[in-house]
Amino acid sequence: MIKFWSSGIFGFFFSRALIAIVTFATILLLILLPFFKSQLLQMVENQSEMFANSTIAATTSNLYTESYGEIIEYVTNVLNDTGNILFVVISKNGGEDIVITKNNWIQSKDIFNGEKLKLSDNKSVLHFESTVITKGNSFVLHKKFDIGGAPWGMITIGMSDSQYQDIKNKYMLIVGAVSAILVAILLLLFHRSAKKIRAQMANLSETGFQLQMGNLSARASENGIGEIGSLSKAINTMATNLLEQTNSSKQLAQIVKQTNDAFILFDTSLNIIFVNDAVADVTGYATSHFENFTLARFTNLLNLDLNEILHELDWVSAHTQHSPTRDVVILKSNQLVIDVEIRIESITHDKNPGQGQEQNFLMVLSNITTRKHLEKELHQLAFYDKLTDLPNRRMFMDYMRNAIEYSKKNNKSFALFFMDLDNFKFINDTLGHDAGDEFLVQIGNRLKEIVRESDMVTRLGGDEFTILIEDVKSSGVMDVVKLAEKLVKELASKPIYISGRPLSISTSLGIAQYPEHGNDCDTLLRNADIAMYSAKKSGKNRYALFSEEMNARLRHLIEIEADLKQAIASGTDINFHYQPIIDLTNNQLVGVEALARWNHPIKGFISPDEFIPIAEGSNLIVELSDYLLKIAFKQAQAWSQLAFVPYMSINISGKQFEKNSFIHKLVNALDTYKIKASNIQLEFTESIMLDSTKETILKFEELKKMGFKIAIDDFGTGYSSLAYIHKLPIDVIKIDKTFVKGMIKNKKTHSIVAAITKLSNVLDIKTIAEGIELAEQVQILKQLQCDYGQGFWYAQALPIEEFREKYLRNFECN
Repeated sequence: MIKFWSSGIFGFFFSRALIAIVTFATILLLILLPFFKSQLLQMVENQSEMFANSTIAATTSNLYTESYGEIIEYVTNVLNDTGNILFVVISKNGGEDIVITKNNWIQSKDIFNGEKLKLSDNKSVLHFESTVITKGNSFVLHKKFDIGGAPWGMITIGMSDSQYQDIKNKYMLIVGAVSAILVAILLLLFHRSAKKIRAQMANLSETGFQLQMGNLSARASENGIGEIGSLSKAINTMATNLLEQTNSSKQLAQIVKQTNDAFILFDTSLNIIFVNDAVADVTGYATSHFENFTLARFTNLLNLDLNEILHELDWVSAHTQHSPTRDVVILKSNQLVIDVEIRIESITHDKNPGQGQEQNFLMVLSNITTRKHLEKELHQLAFYDKLTDLPNRRMFMDYMRNAIEYSKKNNKSFALFFMDLDNFKFINDTLGHDAGDEFLVQIGNRLKEIVRESDMVTRLGGDEFTILIEDVKSSGVMDVVKLAEKLVKELASKPIYISGRPLSISTSLGIAQYPEHGNDCDTLLRNADIAMYSAKKSGKNRYALFSEEMNARLRHLIEIEADLKQAIASGTDINFHYQPIIDLTNNQLVGVEALARWNHPIKGFISPDEFIPIAEGSNLIVELSDYLLKIAFKQAQAWSQLAFVPYMSINISGKQFEKNSFIHKLVNALDTYKIKASNIQLEFTESIMLDSTKETILKFEELKKMGFKIAIDDFGTGYSSLAYIHKLPIDVIKIDKTFVKGMIKNKKTHSIVAAITKLSNVLDIKTIAEGIELAEQVQILKQLQCDYGQGFWYAQALPIEEFREKYLRNFECN
């Protein structure tokens, strides 16, 4: 228990509080005791003075007559009634002193004669002294008095000091009691809070010990009293900060340990003081190999430029930040050279107190071999065609911009060849896209073999290629033309073999020359494209040099396209003319082909051979086809009321057929116009038929189930394949007019027509001969058992009223 009150922080504060209380009591006694003593003496003096005055007043007459007996009697009675008055001495001037006590009186001479001499008249003085009367200390008041105006003598009052001592002792007792009570209260307060305070301090002490032992998650209770709570919060904050710093340091150490980047730390003297484990992976040398290495030795080992490193160190020291990263190569232990990224950082830390700061340098080496490979691959993807490995459009445009700048600066010229493979779609459609891709790869290789190494061969996309011919003479048109002739000829001279199958090469090539045909990339490329288009229109497998006439032609085509869009929207300028389909055996009408005709309000008649290709080259073909389909179905509805109903043959475009909504539109048309599908024949080109995918076959089968007749248009002009004839539900084969025209004089053509009709008869497929213009053609076709025919021999395509008047008047119901 004694240890509890005297030890620790509680004992410290309790002992000091006790000392403070004792000191306070002592000071209280020292300060107030003289005050109380003074007050007591004044009280004694006043009491004695009053007693003296009352005695003199009561005995004045007796004193004057010197009747001492009565005086003694009076005083004795008063003394017995007043406990603290011990004696009275009446001294007459020049006479004896009468000493009166409680029990006796005596006469004596000059007991207080010395005091008498000291006093002035009618004055009094109080002393605390020892007298012969009481044999001890008492308060003594000496007072002179007059009787009848003349000095008579002195009266001395002796008072006991017991009252004074009692009051004094009570005061001291009160002070002691108050001090004791304060001590008791203090003990009580300390006792009530002692356990709580000591528990809180013990908690703080235990927390501090846990933190000292490394348990940084230890926390003190923050509910402590006053400063203890504040101290707890401060300790917890410190512990949290220390834990965060420690965790950060651990994470950093873990990162440094697990990172793939090599960390090399140099001190101020450029000696290696630390390397991480990744150094071994990056350099090929064990970490122990770099002990006692200097920067110079390190750079020499890895074949780094020491001067560049020192320059970077100076830069880092001046800027107090890491140096810009740069890519270098280092020599590994196995003598392999690898790409790394290097950066240097400044690390400043405090030395011992009073010694300032120290600057170290951290070198980081990152193996970027994978990144370099990826960059190379990305560059390849960004600037080279993935299929042919030729430069792509982006690289070509950059290269051409540089060629323009160079040619402009040096007064040079160059030529641009724009190539498009003829009939490439057929290869994709018949042999598949893999074969088409292989064909393009071989074309690219063939082009590089033909031109010079300095000439840039590019694949723009699809089956389009460009060749940029530099250093052409400013008047070297003939040289450029000769090169174009050579290119077209050599490409066509040898076939390309795909899976052992020879495929001939045919290309259309357009030429534009800088600066004659353009001063910027877009203009040159557009003009070369225009020239290529002109070459293709001229019969394919040839070249064409750009001219302004070609540009004018292109502008005309753009105008036609814009007008066509407007004509479709108006719904009045484009209509059908109808050409009869005749049964060759009896010359009777069996059907009619709807052929689009455009009567432009300004330009007049525009041939379908002009506007149909324009529509097919844009997105207008689907819109135009849907528009014409509605007109054909509406006319078929009008004819459905005739006594004899000829079938309506409608041409379907490939893009229209490819739409997922094609079947749905036909269903809606049948429902809207209330006609039978059997009265409609849908004509498809061979290119659509050749795409015999599962989806295509299912679509044709669906059309057949709906009741439509299905016909192959212009059979034999494309790359005919007998495979699709037995796969698809074909009703009619239309023999192209070129075969009909040539079968009279050309035996091979005659044989082809004969083969087609014979095969069709075997497969129960009807045949229609197109472009019949001569009676002799009719006779041959009859002999070959061709079923139907159409052409100018019978009638050209007629407007609806003319056709109705000539062929349908007899079938109209009255």
